[in-house]
Amino acid sequence: MKKSRDLGLAKLKYDFKIGGGTASFTPVLEPRAIKKHKAMKNYHKKVAVIELNGVPYDADVDSIAFMSSVLSIANFKMLEAMAAGASVEDAFAGVTAQTIPWKDANNKWQQIAIGDIPTGLEAAMHKVAELAQ
Repeated sequence: MKKSRDLGLAKLKYDFKIGGGTASFTPVLEPRAIKKHKAMKNYHKKVAVIELNGVPYDADVDSIAFMSSVLSIANFKMLEAMAAGASVEDAFAGVTAQTIPWKDANNKWQQIAIGDIPTGLEAAMHKVAELAQ
């Protein structure tokens, strides 16, 4: 017995094998659904932009993941400095004052302070939630 259920962008197909009593589940993206998913992703990429200190940031899910990764590394660097004997204040100031190259929403490279990323991340998450409604 084959069943299909439409879950919006993807169709989940599952086959029930009657002989052994097992069921196999296979998620499948249909070609039409893939096109729709890509179109929505491109649309959200265009409208999901926030501005912080004059720099336009992409506020899509990929950018949020990248911001989160940068903050994870910054947290590790702060802990590393504290383990080497720096005070919490000195470790925090040292990490957050560092700058990294960042491609903005206009595809131009900017130097941004790591200390600005949490504010940008929070604004990006709010923007994605706003667009999802």
